[in-house]
Amino acid sequence: AIAYARALRETGNSAQAVSVLETTLRTSKKFDELEIQTRAALSRAYLANQQLNEARAVLVPLQGKTEALLPLARSLNEILTQTNDLSIADSVANLYRQALAQNPDPDPKLLREVADVFVGLPQGQTFALQIYRQLVASNPNDRSLFVKQLTLESKLGLISRPELRARLAQAVQ
Repeated sequence: AIAYARALRETGNSAQAVSVLETTLRTSKKFDELEIQTRAALSRAYLANQQLNEARAVLVPLQGKTEALLPLARSLNEILTQTNDLSIADSVANLYRQALAQNPDPDPKLLREVADVFVGLPQGQTFALQIYRQLVASNPNDRSLFVKQLTLESKLGLISRPELRARLAQAVQ
């Protein structure tokens, strides 16, 4: 149902995606991974269907549930990104920080996701830079990470424009 609803949403049928996911959620008997993922998908479908209040409300049961940290963080970040509602930026940041704290050796994909999210959060760029530097140190051949690091260093005023250009030219050769 989640995959079908995603396909519906991505092809412009968000109202039908909402209907499919609401039905799936109503038939859910217990709080488990399927319900968590269904609620996250339903939030995205509501958002695509211009139902912001419903997009937020369907996520409320996920709050405070350790197993729902990342789906909740991702869903709230999508709401933040699409609506530019900075009132939830702290919640997004806290949820991602909790997810990192839960995992002492996080997967590089999660680290990259967190860094990419924090770049767009108020007062999150310094933390994002720390993560990009960590990722570059462990993946020195990943030029896209290096470019993101350099761009952020320039944006934060840590390197000059000429130094940025020189280091970018060196990175892409």
